[in-house]
Amino acid sequence: MQLDAECPLCHTVPETTEHVFMHCPISKLTLFSSQIGLHVPHNIDINMWIIEGLQCEEPLAAKLFGVLLWIICGARKTSLSLKISKQTLLIMGLFLRFWWPGANLQFRS
Repeated sequence: MQLDAECPLCHTVPETTEHVFMHCPISKLTLFSSQIGLHVPHNIDINMWIIEGLQCEEPLAAKLFGVLLWIICGARKTSLSLKISKQTLLIMGLFLRFWWPGANLQFRS
């Protein structure tokens, strides 16, 4: 069995934990479009970012952060099991660009 090494969400770069949760355009859109409008900080270790997010002073924001990470993990798993194609993701990206023109999405074919 051969495993595909690219990100199952955006299909643009090799999959790493840091990419899936912090740099993938699908994940970034999920985080930013939430009620807390979360932007991923630059130059921070993923472990520190998760710890800071879960230890937020606002309890509801900390819970929402955890739920968002869980949603991203679930989307990754679904994408892998359904083998969502690059073309489908490109169409989804075009749709998202239409509805969220300010979102900085970068999909490559």
